[in-house]
Amino acid sequence: MLCLLALVGFGKAPTAIMLNDDNFEHETQAATGGSSGDWLILFYDTSFRQCREILNLWDDLATNLYAKINVAKVNL
Repeated sequence: MLCLLALVGFGKAPTAIMLNDDNFEHETQAATGGSSGDWLILFYDTSFRQCREILNLWDDLATNLYAKINVAKVNL
């Protein structure tokens, strides 16, 4: 099973932010060292049932943590 969580120290969306190759650096500012808040990121692969099942819960988590931490997801 490939579902990986990463807490990135670097906040605010009602649902999980969808990150990809085009917006990851801009949103998180990970490589530049700039701070855009803390991030809780789910790296998932939809070919795994367990990963698909957690996606709705992940959006609920993002709603509950709104304005406290950035919650995002990355489809691998």
